[in-house]
Amino acid sequence: MLRVIKVLLKIAGSLLLLIFVGVVGYFLACMASVRSIILEDLETYSQVLSNATRIYDRNGNLLADLSGELREYVPLRDIPPALQLATVASEDRRFFQHSGIDLRAIMRALYQDLKHKEIVEGGSTITQQLARNLYLSQRKSLSRKMQEMAIAIRLERHYSKEEILEMYLNKVYYGSGAYGVGIASKIYFGKPVSQLNLAECALLAAIPRRPNDYSPYRNPELALKMRNTVLDKMWKMGFIRKEEAEKAQKEPLKLAHQQAPQTARFKAPHFVFWVIDQLAEKYGEDFVYKSGLKIYTTLDIKLQEIAEKAIKRGLEKAKGLKVSQAALVALDYRTGHILAMVGGKDFRESQFNRAVQARLQAGSAFKIFVYTAAIDKGFEPQDTIMDTPVSYRSANGVWRPKNADGHYRGKVTLKYAFAQSINVPAVKLADKIGIETVIEYAHKMGITTPLEPYLSTAIGSSGVRVLDMASAIGVIANNGVRCEPQSILKIETSKGVILEHNKPVSFPVIPTETAETMQEMLREVVLRGTGRRASSVPGAAGKTGTSDDYRAAWFVGYTPKLACAVWVGNDDYTPMSRVYGGTVPCAIWADFMGQASALWEEKNKGLTSEDEEMVRVRICDDTGLLATPYCPSTHIQEFPRGSLPSERCNLHTGDFVEVNICNESGKIATPYCSSTTKKKVHIDKRPTEICDIHKALPKESKPKNEADNQPLGNQ
Repeated sequence: MLRVIKVLLKIAGSLLLLIFVGVVGYFLACMASVRSIILEDLETYSQVLSNATRIYDRNGNLLADLSGELREYVPLRDIPPALQLATVASEDRRFFQHSGIDLRAIMRALYQDLKHKEIVEGGSTITQQLARNLYLSQRKSLSRKMQEMAIAIRLERHYSKEEILEMYLNKVYYGSGAYGVGIASKIYFGKPVSQLNLAECALLAAIPRRPNDYSPYRNPELALKMRNTVLDKMWKMGFIRKEEAEKAQKEPLKLAHQQAPQTARFKAPHFVFWVIDQLAEKYGEDFVYKSGLKIYTTLDIKLQEIAEKAIKRGLEKAKGLKVSQAALVALDYRTGHILAMVGGKDFRESQFNRAVQARLQAGSAFKIFVYTAAIDKGFEPQDTIMDTPVSYRSANGVWRPKNADGHYRGKVTLKYAFAQSINVPAVKLADKIGIETVIEYAHKMGITTPLEPYLSTAIGSSGVRVLDMASAIGVIANNGVRCEPQSILKIETSKGVILEHNKPVSFPVIPTETAETMQEMLREVVLRGTGRRASSVPGAAGKTGTSDDYRAAWFVGYTPKLACAVWVGNDDYTPMSRVYGGTVPCAIWADFMGQASALWEEKNKGLTSEDEEMVRVRICDDTGLLATPYCPSTHIQEFPRGSLPSERCNLHTGDFVEVNICNESGKIATPYCSSTTKKKVHIDKRPTEICDIHKALPKESKPKNEADNQPLGNQ
């Protein structure tokens, strides 16, 4: 045994040595690959500017130019020591000790990442970050990381620590279009960087870790929290006294403008920044802002302008009803393309995007999922249910759901209860089919937020996103087929290379028959129910929603080709003055959809445009791609020709076969296997052995009843 252990240890040692030699060799190769890089002097470096990324709508209209006033080079002598030390405390506490790479920081970051099972801390030094920003892409890979480390070592040999810090502070991205401390100081505080106080220095130092999230214009509370964290680090590292840290932490946030100056020029700013956030998470902020990208989005600027004006008019008319905010999302439910998005009343006052960032109580609009699930489980619109008092035991005592008007109507049909938005029948219906079933339907129709498994969820007590509600109602309009919401059509690099070219992603989630029945129910809401204000819009169908105490109100609906969700309420969750889903939000919805639907119809009129000509194709249910003859489950779907999927299903091909497998033995099932599963396997890996557990019964043990002679399980 001892000899075996020694042999194993020897083998392990050899493997570790080989790995070490391999890593060292790879690192030396990376060193050689960056040897040709010419390190710039400070004078040349200070003149470097970035390529501007531009964002367009679907028709090529410019929404945002991210160039702005990018940088203003500031020598280190004019940068306050407090900002220099705050940056070191925030980004690289051992900056003055290491030689470009901090192995201790790398091990600490690795430990934290393994502990949390995700990347929560980076081990890059300030020098490594400078190397990456100067010479490398933001693509995450082992080779790029090795090159980054190699360049960092070269930078440390070529420059002093002060020169490296100076370059870093003039290169790093501070959010709101600001590169370098010079312009960042003016954008945030309206003064030269040399005049910043300790609190302002700490705030600036906190931003580069997550520029879009920590921008005080977008998230002031989070920005202050991170500022105070930096001040704590400075105190613990001995850079400032505790009294100084505590005094600076008490200072209020004083910004130079109501919003970042650059964003004032943006069209559809809530949507634009949402797109930037998505791309920054994928590619990195530096790459998104500086790479000269051309980003073509799904937005239609004409529909966007109609939406913004409808929100403004609706809130103006609601003055005196204690309504301060609204949000709207409209999309083409045949493709999932987001055509308009309004995240709030005024971007200048608040950059918070209520269309995608907020979780808002759905109220009675959530009944869409209750009734869809019920219809799919066999209920009919003319089935009856009792609208009478009921109570349920819960962890918090006894819950007695009530109708909004306090009245009960006795026996009612499902169609009537849905159209009049009566609460008690919806709760009883959810109880009959199971609230877990309702939640399952909500999620597969497009709700992405967590939903509480309580009966109160049936009448909208859980939070949902405006975007999700617009997408979900589109499933019903699209005959049961869900199209994933999309915001980006195409991305081109500065050299014309296509970085992304997105096609619609769709798949059926409810049967066509169920969707058609729900279309009838939703139309009844508009014709004779709580959504009559929307009846002026041709082909309108939808559902109203009002939460408890009038804290939120909705109208979610569709017309031919467009789906739209509108929410109104207050950010502080205070009640409105008896605002129902059928009043303010329904009026805004009708105002927008009346104009938008006509415009969108006109754009698609006569199918004269090849991009808008509708084509019927067969789609694989599993992949959402064009079906092959081997796809086991498919559906027919219409697409505009310009958005037609081009890829064929890569899961079901002639190289795969379907095999019925016994769940107990894992071998090919016999007619006597009681539990089986059909599996798709590659033809070269299909099982060849037949189940030897489940066989025909011996003749003498067969039952006498002829009916019992049938094989067990699947046939």
